[in-house]
Amino acid sequence: MFKWLKRHKSENPTNVATIASDKQLLMQRGNIAVSQDDFPTALDCYRLALALDPLDAKVRVNLGFVLIQLLHYDEALDQLTKALATDPNDADCHYLIGGLKEKILDLDNAARHFKTAFLLKPDFELACRDASRVLGMTGHIHEARDLIFAGLRLNPGFADLHFYLGNLHLADEQWDMALESYQEAIALGADYSALHGFLGGLLLRKNQIVSACSHLERAIELEPSITEAHHDLGVVYHRLGKIDKAIQQQRIALSQDPNLLHAHSCLLYALSISDAYSPDQYLIEARSFGEVASRRLRAAVKLIKSRQKIDGRQLRIGMMSGDLRWHVVARFLECVLDQLLAAPVITYAFSNNEKNDAVTHRLQRKVSHWQDVSALNDDEAEKLIKQCQLDILLDLSGHTAGNRLALFARRVAPVQVSWLGYWASTGVKTMDYFIADRVSAPLAFHKHFTEKVWCLPETRLCLSPPSDAGAFPVSSLPALTAGHLTFGCFQTLAKISDTVLQIWSQVMAAVPESRLRFQCRHLDAPSAQEDLLLRLERVGISVQRVSLYGGTSSDAYLMAHNQVDMILDTFPYPGGTTTADALWMGVPTLTMLGTSLLARQGASMLSSAGLTDWVASDVDEYIARAISHAGDLKALASLRSQLRGLVLASPLFDSARFTRHLLTALYAMSQQQRPPTLPVAKG
Repeated sequence: MFKWLKRHKSENPTNVATIASDKQLLMQRGNIAVSQDDFPTALDCYRLALALDPLDAKVRVNLGFVLIQLLHYDEALDQLTKALATDPNDADCHYLIGGLKEKILDLDNAARHFKTAFLLKPDFELACRDASRVLGMTGHIHEARDLIFAGLRLNPGFADLHFYLGNLHLADEQWDMALESYQEAIALGADYSALHGFLGGLLLRKNQIVSACSHLERAIELEPSITEAHHDLGVVYHRLGKIDKAIQQQRIALSQDPNLLHAHSCLLYALSISDAYSPDQYLIEARSFGEVASRRLRAAVKLIKSRQKIDGRQLRIGMMSGDLRWHVVARFLECVLDQLLAAPVITYAFSNNEKNDAVTHRLQRKVSHWQDVSALNDDEAEKLIKQCQLDILLDLSGHTAGNRLALFARRVAPVQVSWLGYWASTGVKTMDYFIADRVSAPLAFHKHFTEKVWCLPETRLCLSPPSDAGAFPVSSLPALTAGHLTFGCFQTLAKISDTVLQIWSQVMAAVPESRLRFQCRHLDAPSAQEDLLLRLERVGISVQRVSLYGGTSSDAYLMAHNQVDMILDTFPYPGGTTTADALWMGVPTLTMLGTSLLARQGASMLSSAGLTDWVASDVDEYIARAISHAGDLKALASLRSQLRGLVLASPLFDSARFTRHLLTALYAMSQQQRPPTLPVAKG
């Protein structure tokens, strides 16, 4: 083709019209080749056209485009820069240069060229989209948003603009606005993995679990390597009670990014409540988490090793949690903080959650110092905590949401202790102690922890009853007037495994007139109710004998106990707060001993309350005790009338007594005393 051009020029040196005609023909051929993705042919055509007319900017723009497709970026930029010198108002040229600048991470200039292309050509939707996208990447959120609004005024149906507007709202933490933009993008036909992933994450944040599930599954279908979608889908499956699927998704996320500590925590949480994994298997994974957390430490980190003598001065106690708000952890913690107000201690609360509510504000008044560390990175939080010169720092989260275990791996306090919010080893090498009790953690269980297990003498948990107890009277036994006994369950779906349902089906078969009442917030979704009913039918429990209720106010939740005769506990993940609430409302819980601290939590609470005859040692005894208790309505009615008084007098509700035991332990830990050797608890 170049030989033809040389011959053509020598034969027609001054025929301008012929040259123009030939240039047009070459451009047409080049354009046809581009439409067929035949870029080498297009390249030859455009080069010939440029040789015929070196001053034609449009030819250079077309040539630059083809060079980009062939990955000749330097030459493409050279041609496009020359084209822009000839015609500085060519929107296509600015757009292509913007793309090249973005490839070399010259984002400021990329944004400038994209924006110029849009300003020169207001209907250039891609330029508007990419200008706003890169502006958002460089932190110019408001400028990017203004551009998108300008584009949407011209074309409100451009799905991509709604998608990127959602991204801007997400970067600005405007969750509801981001959700609205993403949903509009999907309604207009957008179907991107990132879009479904972001939308699924937002729906998860708003606890719209079923909708989140469908979008996250679609995100992974479109792009299996989208790591955060696997993590979020694992969280969704966990909340839906699909623990095996939750474990699978977190393992996939970790296979793609082994340093994803929050996915590792979610995996450990799921393993700890699964009846398919032993404590030994859990410990292997926990140690792996500890190794990863240790490897992530900065070389400059200096671990605190010295422990100052107390010698009569006030003990400086820190507490780290993501749950210092309306949450079960706060419910168990608040009564202890009330007691510590009068104790010779200085308390520091480190909140790792940006969400505050009435409980948060109440807790703030019950500690000496309050710090919100949710917006601080690990370096910043480490510096802040070390400045407090703590004697001891309590981790109240373990591997639950909002934990900062990476900080504990840095040894930010001389003594570090895991308590209250979790029920298994953290796996963190620098976590010194784990607080338990003798029922939940007999000596044989201590090998399941990387921490030293310190057993309190009576219970590891304590709860205060509602201050307005008179508003929640204990009813008489419902079965006496209903004509049938009602078993209750107020647990989340994550705790209700198929194994649990199979055992309950045997109980209900032996108590033929009985009913089963479920209540939890996850049952707000009709699809979640349908799924649970199908599972019940598969194990032989008729749906006519079952009633399902979603989330309610805390007052309505407590009063719902007046419709229940006895609680059937889940296993190996028993109730905690729900068990204490039921006891206070006069409703006993039948629980079962297990092979881990978590699995024995119900046994610990009921033993502390003096109800050892409501603790079964195995499945057969669980079924037998359920049938026996259900068959003695007179005994149930008598227990119901006395139960609130009994539990209020027990260690489970005696916060002053509990706090004395806790402080004794904390003082001893701060002086490097080893935990005492305890006898193995019976059962």
